[in-house]
Amino acid sequence: MKQLIYILLIGLLFSACKKDKTSDIQPINLGVKVAYNLESSGYALPLKDIIVKIKNVNTGTTQSLNTDDKGTINFNSIAAGTYDIDATIKIPAATYTQLTGIATTSDITFNAAVKSKQIIVGFTGAIELKLVSGTVGDWVIKQIYYAGSHRTNGALYRDQFIEFYNNSDKTLYADSLYFAEITGVITSGATYNTLPSGQMDWNKAVNMPTNIDANNDYVYARALLMIPGTGKQYPVLPGKSIVVAQTGLNHKAPFTGTDGKTVTVLDLL
Repeated sequence: MKQLIYILLIGLLFSACKKDKTSDIQPINLGVKVAYNLESSGYALPLKDIIVKIKNVNTGTTQSLNTDDKGTINFNSIAAGTYDIDATIKIPAATYTQLTGIATTSDITFNAAVKSKQIIVGFTGAIELKLVSGTVGDWVIKQIYYAGSHRTNGALYRDQFIEFYNNSDKTLYADSLYFAEITGVITSGATYNTLPSGQMDWNKAVNMPTNIDANNDYVYARALLMIPGTGKQYPVLPGKSIVVAQTGLNHKAPFTGTDGKTVTVLDLL
């Protein structure tokens, strides 16, 4: 009799532990609705088979599904967490020309994204994404490093660079590629005429014409640069990059400070 009681107690404890272990796991059904931005919404562009990808930033797990003919999709029973949500559709050039009447010889890719979206327990509704277009084959700025390194341990500011990435499926040439450094609010404590967003209000700039939308229709360059070349001097393969650096020095080597003394780089990473 005593043995039977012990068996029953063990069974009850096991059941209780099992229940406690799973009680906090509450899967979420995440809805996503994709539409085109206002400039493209007047055309009968396809909403079906838009690829939507979600990535759990914390775990790195991903899942991809295709939308229905209304541009919607549901990701069922996902875990709560922080997610990157991306949508993309590639429309062949001939199809895009037929649907819009806009002649093009390049396929048109529409993309949309929401980054670091917190999806918490009890989330309801749908994430809305607005697709914007871009032609396949454009250059992409992959990274900009501008802050420099530690004044004593690192190589100071000699390692500033911009990396241009070939996001296409063919070889691109960087010859005559232009890029600009845009003017903005960069000095803390300086006085500017600013917008509520904190950026400069160019409508109040000296001698700015009054019949233009100075803040939305224009950008203002501090510097405009161009990669030289003869046309096919700097090929960049698909998925590869070209780096434009402030200098071509070996950043791991000792350098000479402003006082004329040689400084050894302590941190080589």
